[in-house]
Amino acid sequence: MTPVALVFDLGGVVCRFRPQARLAALSRASGLGQDVVHRALWGSGLDARAERGALGSEEAVDAVLDALERRIDRPALIGAWSKAFVPNGPLCALVRELPRPLFAFSNNGPVFGECLAHELGDVVSLFDRVVLSWQVSATKPDPVAFTRLAAALDIAPQASVVVDDATENCRAARSVGFRAVRYRGPAALRRRLATWVPGPAAPGRA
Repeated sequence: MTPVALVFDLGGVVCRFRPQARLAALSRASGLGQDVVHRALWGSGLDARAERGALGSEEAVDAVLDALERRIDRPALIGAWSKAFVPNGPLCALVRELPRPLFAFSNNGPVFGECLAHELGDVVSLFDRVVLSWQVSATKPDPVAFTRLAAALDIAPQASVVVDDATENCRAARSVGFRAVRYRGPAALRRRLATWVPGPAAPGRA
């Protein structure tokens, strides 16, 4: 059956995930040591709470700025945070060939949402909608995250395909009815999608 929708992970699939580059950029911008920044944002659990939707949009951004002792302003924060996500050119090219609807689903909080609205706008343009975990108050690999994603997008899991680089996320998606493909590179994904998606995704098409 041809899928109604394709849902892509962002960090690790659509974008190469470079958390160390983000940490270094935040350290440079704030003047705080990398170990201090890491403890303040990740060691403290602040980022995890934001990803789960425990903080509202503005509340989460303010909490991050406070954790960095207000040594960095909002534009600089967004610029530094964006450094963790480098668009995967070959994969993005493949996505552009695929029939819509196309969606993305990522474990991220409101700060990353700001990145999508600014520095990573080209990534957003690939999709009909991008959903972040904080918006559904659940993170992958919790199956509830995928159930809520389906409701938010108004799609049928049984007629949709999730593309993710994490085995546990694919397993969770399948547990609530999605088909799922573990991402192993653009060429392998093209071959796999050719069994479901007609046209440009066929093998041998550039």
